Amino acid sequence: MENNPAAGSRLHNIYAFLKYTMILVNGVIFFLLIMLVLFICEIAAAVVVLAFADVADSIVKDKGLQSIKGTYYDGTGLVDESWDAIMKKFTCCGFYGYEDFINSTFSVKTGLKYPKPCCKNPVLSDCNGLTTSDQVIYKKGCFPAILEEVKRNSMTLGITAAVVTGWELSSIIVALVLFVKLG
Repeated sequence: MENNPAAGSRLHNIYAFLKYTMILVNGVIFFLLIMLVLFICEIAAAVVVLAFADVADSIVKDKGLQSIKGTYYDGTGLVDESWDAIMKKFTCCGFYGYEDFINSTFSVKTGLKYPKPCCKNPVLSDCNGLTTSDQVIYKKGCFPAILEEVKRNSMTLGITAAVVTGWELSSIIVALVLFVKLG
């Protein structure tokens, strides 16, 4: 019996081809599973957001107003800095308006009706914590200002989410086609 090196080479090539094909199939299956998990999580998150939007809204309103009335200016600093940054960024005052500070921890400790970040120009002498004219302070509350910003950007957020979901769905379809063709 003669030793045929070409036959051994062919067997080795077939083995290598099958080995790399199985690696490719396993990679496609892994990719498919990851994409399916991501897709299902996104759908679940969307359902939760839609189902519990009212509950989240009431929690945010309750905790936000509570932090202005009871925690702002209580000496901890973090809440003060956060609210100050929000009021400066969104050019607003309080949660619903400057009236939120009346009878609050801030008002009791300082005797003022509103803090400096509520002022349109904090360096002016009219920004004294007592003058409440429209020329001196922002009358709009921060919660409505933030909601307005979210609504203004909701179309962009929605389109981005739809595009990402479309890419994921198309990659799932491509992975399924590859799996069927390779497997």
